[in-house]
Amino acid sequence: MPTELRAPYLDALRTGKRPYLSVRLFGPSGNSLGAIGIVDSGADVTCLPVMTSALLGLDKEDLEPSRVQQLGGAKAAFQARDPIRAQLDGVPDFEFELRPVFCEGHQGLWGRQDFFRAFEAITFYEAAQEFVITIP
Repeated sequence: MPTELRAPYLDALRTGKRPYLSVRLFGPSGNSLGAIGIVDSGADVTCLPVMTSALLGLDKEDLEPSRVQQLGGAKAAFQARDPIRAQLDGVPDFEFELRPVFCEGHQGLWGRQDFFRAFEAITFYEAAQEFVITIP
């Protein structure tokens, strides 16, 4: 039976309330870290700061050169060759995979092609400043 995780919008980076979510990431060597990002239905891919790849223990051979399209144009990035395991903070019994793109000067975004596909539904309630993730 699906489980619903209801979360309020947060002012995590002091830039205004947004649908921020904390996710625990697990690198191939066993390194893990918490990462915060915006649950972004406008982001095609999950995009994380490039430093996150190093903290996860990813080496150059674990990353493939890539580009991401942003409002300001295309930007150089690196995509994980293999999926990264992830868990929602507070939901340790549900694990999913991400194929993040890492780029300089970027805050975290949880995107449609990997993050959104891990869940049954993600619903935004803008007036209430909250969102609901339905976990299968």
